[in-house]
Order: sequence, then C-alpha cells, then structure tokens
Amino acid sequence: MAVAVGVFYLTLALGCRMPGPGQDSAPARAVAQDVPEVLNPDSLWRMPAELKEISALAIAANGDLLTLHDEDGDIYRVNSSNGVVQGRTRLAGSGDFEALAAWDSVVVALRSDGRLYRSGPGEDTKRYDLDLHGSCDLESADVRPGSGQLWIGCKEDPGRRLGRTRAFYSVALDDLLGDERDLEPMLELRLETPPDPRTEKGQPYGRFKPSALAFLDADRFLVLSSVYPALFEYRVDGTLLDSWSLPRTDLTQPEGIAVDARGTLYIASEGTPGVIAVFQIPSR
Repeated sequence: MAVAVGVFYLTLALGCRMPGPGQDSAPARAVAQDVPEVLNPDSLWRMPAELKEISALAIAANGDLLTLHDEDGDIYRVNSSNGVVQGRTRLAGSGDFEALAAWDSVVVALRSDGRLYRSGPGEDTKRYDLDLHGSCDLESADVRPGSGQLWIGCKEDPGRRLGRTRAFYSVALDDLLGDERDLEPMLELRLETPPDPRTEKGQPYGRFKPSALAFLDADRFLVLSSVYPALFEYRVDGTLLDSWSLPRTDLTQPEGIAVDARGTLYIASEGTPGVIAVFQIPSR
C-alpha cells in the first residue's frame, strides 16, 4: 500500500524566492560572505576497529549517542561524555546503512537505497521502503521538532526532473507506526549549491554532497558536507545563516552529525580509525 502525501517546493538559497504560478525557478545566487572560520573540535574520540566506517549519529532518549557501521544494521550505543562504546544491538541485516534518527525511544536506521528499519520498545523491527529516485543516495535523517515529520536527504541527484539540486524529503512519523509498506515521501526542500565556505565563491556543483543533517530547533538545522569537510546552518524558510570549514586532518570523510539537548555538536567521520569529534557551536 502506498501512502501518498502532498508536495510543495522551497528553493533553499540566499537571494531566492518561491516562483509564482507558471513561472520557472530562477537559478540561486549565492551572496558573498566573509571567509568563515575553521571549526576545530574540543575533543576527538577514536572508535574501535568495527566502527572504521562509522556512518551516522543520533541522540538516544537518555542522551547517549547512537551510531552504526555503514555495512550492517547493528546499532552501537556510545557514552556522550567520554566516547566509550557501551553496547551493540542488532536491528537489521547487512546493507549500505547511512542514516539514523531517534525519538521517544524509537530508532530508525536508513539504507542509501531508501529502505528504512524502525524499532521501538517491546516491538519487532518493521521495514518500510521509501519511493526515492535510484540516484538519490539517501544519507541524511533527523526529526524536525514539533512537526511530526522525519526529514531525509539525498547526497546525490534526486532525479524526478528536479534538476541540479540536492533534495530533502519528509515522512510523517505516523506513517511509521503501521505494518510494513511502501511510503511516498513529501518533497520539503531543494538545496542549491551553497558558497564554498573557504573562499567566498560559489563551488562546483558536484562537490556539495550532504551526508547528514541535524535540527538545532524547529526553525534551524545543520547540513554536513562530506566531499570537502564543511558545515552549513540554514533556517527552514530558506536562509543560509552560517558556514564553517572543518579540519580535514581530523575529519577525512564526515558522515554523521547530532546535536544534544545541551547544544553539543557531534560529528562522525570514517577513517582508520573512525572518529567522533565534539564541538561547541559558536554563537553568532
């Protein structure tokens, strides 16, 4: 059974507005900004060998970090104060797992092909398939506070004639309460290529590959870029608020991001070993 929801579009870039009926979307224009600072971590936690390809982060109900290896469906619980791995739980079989989200003791793990696994207290794991274009390469997921929506994001081209953008979709959390089914997500955002955070200039389209997202509150969220390590802060109305470069020596391939209730930022990066970096987000 397919669950269909409405569709709307929002171009996410500076200097843009929604097109009127019958109008084509104008290309986004990036507004020059000061070259941003490099955001250096306060702590760097080296993960055990089985998390060499650490690929996602989420915050558990008790404040612990949840993470996974990108080739299996095991969820690892990590102490958010010291980075020590405290346990491991089998959620699903092998696959290209790239995103995690958690809310109200429920955990969702997503594969890059759009298959989603949901597990909650006292229940069997349920599987859902999201109807996404094959080139999307799903790598981002988080719950927007107060919205009842799980947001998910494409690292590559979204297809569906959306053009040279990176797309973010949403799925109603209520749709993840029933039996296994196919889900038709709602398109929330089309991200135009942001400025290169190192130069004030626009960047080649292919280098902007969102690998994770995390909401700061109901109105602001962070997008992690993996091909060149960078972090962008957006408002959900489409305003680019800030950007930071990330140190490549510490974060060679950043793939996961989470923000806890204290405002602490965690970024996971693949490598030998895999690491979790801990930051305090600078106030504007």
